[in-house]
Amino acid sequence: MKSINLCLEQFELFHTNLMKNAPTGYQPHYFKCGHNSKAPEPRIKWKQNKLTYEQARQWIKQSGNIGLAGMEDDKLQIIDCDNDEILKKIKQPTLTTRGRSRRGGHGWYWCEGDKLPINIPVTDIGECRGSGQYVVVPGSFIDSPEINAEYAGYYTVENSTPTATTRPLPPTTTTTTT
Repeated sequence: MKSINLCLEQFELFHTNLMKNAPTGYQPHYFKCGHNSKAPEPRIKWKQNKLTYEQARQWIKQSGNIGLAGMEDDKLQIIDCDNDEILKKIKQPTLTTRGRSRRGGHGWYWCEGDKLPINIPVTDIGECRGSGQYVVVPGSFIDSPEINAEYAGYYTVENSTPTATTRPLPPTTTTTTT
């Protein structure tokens, strides 16, 4: 059974740590995903329907899920790791999150210089998600009865370290933190 309080707590923790080192003027491109889904809400065009933090909180209270996209005009870069071993290889302290399967997760970064374009598959790692690409964020829930793990179905914060700044490189490459 989904706990709205846990979802709100996780979303607030995620947002707070995402924003601690955010570039001046950055506003997250949150948008509605469907109830019990990681797909954008079918009635909207997610790129044109950005939610504020408070609007996202209200959608979670209605049992909706939230996506966050890196956009052309921001420096957000997301490393989408396919398994736990890859997630552990992230070289610097940064905000990390875990998805509903409880395997793998996401590393969140602010890019120095040019940001990676769209979506770049990285062999044996996962993907580097840039402009116009999204993931579902903590505060979301997808029923997952086939997974036998604590917090199965929930998207949660794994490491609440504020988001680091790095060059846009895969996590197995040496990175520079500021």
